[in-house]
Amino acid sequence: MDKILHLTLNKKWFDMILSGEKKEEYREIKPYWITRLVKYFQNYSALINYPYLYDRGKGKYHIEFKSFTHIKFVNGYGKDKPTMILRLDSIVLSKGVEKWGGDPNKYYITIKLGEIIDTKNI
Repeated sequence: MDKILHLTLNKKWFDMILSGEKKEEYREIKPYWITRLVKYFQNYSALINYPYLYDRGKGKYHIEFKSFTHIKFVNGYGKDKPTMILRLDSIVLSKGVEKWGGDPNKYYITIKLGEIIDTKNI
């Protein structure tokens, strides 16, 4: 069974993803996004303040993201809003890419995007 993550984007990022230019979507490491995207984390303080200490191999600060299979992006509101559904490759902690809206010196919850499956009202 597919598990879909629903997110709203502004037009610039929506269009960049639609064109294939943008390959990642970023969410700040804050309580709201932790609640929506993280299944389990061992040390909240480490996740918020020192995400770079996360070491998957050593399990120093164990974190497990929720297992979404797809992501549905919408742009705007109303019944005729543009939408697209993509495969969701993975969710990881990583630094941002500036041209995709991230800060290269800051860690984010990073959603790695796969292929576009469906579009509507584009």
